[in-house]
Amino acid sequence: MLFTEKLTNWWYNPDDVYLSLYSKLGTSFYFDRRQNSEPYSIIGSGESFSFSSFSELKLNTPTDDLSLPFSFRPGLVVALNYEMGLAQMGIGDGGESLGIRVDRAMVFGHQEKACWLIGDFPSESDFDNWKHSVFLRIALTGGESLMVDEDIKTKLSVLSNEGEYLQSVLDCQEQIKKGESYQLCLTTQLRGRLETDPINVFYKLKKQHPSPFASLINFGSTQLVSISPELFFQSNKFEMRSSPIKGTRPRSSDQAEDLRISEELLANEKELAENLMIVDLVRNDFTRIAEIDSVITEKLFELQSFSSVHQLVSTVKAQLARGKSTIEAIASLFPAGSMTGAPKHSAVSFLASAEPSARGLYSGAFGWIANNGDSELAMTIRSLIQTGEEFSIGVGGGITWGSDPQREYLEMQLKAKALVEAIGGSVSW
Repeated sequence: MLFTEKLTNWWYNPDDVYLSLYSKLGTSFYFDRRQNSEPYSIIGSGESFSFSSFSELKLNTPTDDLSLPFSFRPGLVVALNYEMGLAQMGIGDGGESLGIRVDRAMVFGHQEKACWLIGDFPSESDFDNWKHSVFLRIALTGGESLMVDEDIKTKLSVLSNEGEYLQSVLDCQEQIKKGESYQLCLTTQLRGRLETDPINVFYKLKKQHPSPFASLINFGSTQLVSISPELFFQSNKFEMRSSPIKGTRPRSSDQAEDLRISEELLANEKELAENLMIVDLVRNDFTRIAEIDSVITEKLFELQSFSSVHQLVSTVKAQLARGKSTIEAIASLFPAGSMTGAPKHSAVSFLASAEPSARGLYSGAFGWIANNGDSELAMTIRSLIQTGEEFSIGVGGGITWGSDPQREYLEMQLKAKALVEAIGGSVSW
């Protein structure tokens, strides 16, 4: 049964709470949502697990009659493997996705300066015991402000050098010329050894590059650090949304030049056509699990500006069909069209052989799925994935017949810039 309590006179910075209470645990997560349209950050932990198909994901269904200003509820925290999505399309051998089973969490309302404790417990006394343990642990640590500030130096290598990447762009265009695809999302990866705790990277990244889906998930053997700007899938009371991003330009420190760049992006026919192709793909994916005639394009070609880039974002909305579940809806959209190309099946089939390695968690999706079916999953882009001492950063971009190979290469580098700078990276391009 779900229990919750709002702590109106008890406020600590969630950065400090995570460091004090959760950073040393074997598994934990911190979804920093200060920049989100629903500004409620979520911190918790739980039991980790792995899975290789959506059919393995099971949700509990506790009674939920709570009236809360946020949609998060206990359930699952997941990071979906891109190749798992390919396997459900009959391509490749699949991949291992990661999860955490969550029965309790802390939710921080940044506008109200309030904290909610929420949990799925057998009884109210069990919930009260957990609540008091939280108070005690905060009292013991003092809730002091803990600073994370460390100079990081990292050497990275890229799996595709300039010549190889440019050739891959040309190969994509040849595939398009044959009529096999309209657009292809070509990717590669940077790899290296991280000489610091991923927590340090996360705190530095979200300070320097605020984003709506800033996240840190520690699955135990693997850590995911992300400043993703892109919503893959959201559901709330059977209403679903997806907001693909296609179209990128660099920011300028000169205000007039920055405005000129953003206006050029909004008027660029190639970028608009690329965005529209992915919107159509998402709409088609939604029709398989949505109520008839409920799929609509809520926003088209919306300019969103982040710390280092301008991007074009569109939003598709639909109502989940009766008899369908949130898990089925996520599976229907996965892998996301913005990271595959169109048509999806031919695009991913070609890319599986054209790219230098399996993508793994990169270009999959991560976030939470509540037991009541509500969810929020972001695209695994602008992300660092650490396993052991090795880490990877995936980067790429959409290729069309009108793409300029050199410009695509520079855009790929631009998308890596924020993460590379945060870890003091020197890249052998």
